[in-house]
Amino acid sequence: MHKRFFLFFIPLLFSLLLSSGSAQAQYAYWGFKGGIQANKITGLSFDSKMTPGFNVGIFGNFILSKKFALQHELLYTQRGFGGTTKDSFDVKGNLPYLELPWCLYYNVNRAFHLQFGIQPAIYMYFKQPQRDSTEFSKYNVNPIDFAGILGAGFIMDNNLLFGIRLTVSTGQTFNTTEFGGRNVTLQAYMGYAVNRKVKKKKKK
Repeated sequence: MHKRFFLFFIPLLFSLLLSSGSAQAQYAYWGFKGGIQANKITGLSFDSKMTPGFNVGIFGNFILSKKFALQHELLYTQRGFGGTTKDSFDVKGNLPYLELPWCLYYNVNRAFHLQFGIQPAIYMYFKQPQRDSTEFSKYNVNPIDFAGILGAGFIMDNNLLFGIRLTVSTGQTFNTTEFGGRNVTLQAYMGYAVNRKVKKKKKK
């Protein structure tokens, strides 16, 4: 019930952020992005593996000044997990999330930028919990995840963009009696800015 509420609440919040951000910005543009990622759940009592996944979604970028911008995103991601428990039991799977990154962009130059931010996320697995022989399964994941963001990227004059991003969760991934681990995700993405204004270089 709570997760379904957040599923409708987060897109609404995203729309409100776009509206408020556009009021503060000099101008704004939007676009879409997607890519691949690798996820590892650290801090577990057993060795977890770096596991592949993907990300896809939309963004709104609000230009505040020549050097700074705010970017809000709405992403669907699959965070993989896997490993072998102390009892030699193999665990693996994909954890689907709806993510809402909020990033401050610092423009180093015309194309290259650094990004810093925060990322609340909702776990998207809505099936009824089932009996499982291990606590570390898709049926026992905390519904809310919160992470910090550090990344870099560049955008070309034709509005194609590329970047990498590291996110580290602050809370536990699994709802377990022992420490439930933290998601650490490395993303690589590309995208396109639909209505970005590009200043033409002055001819000498």
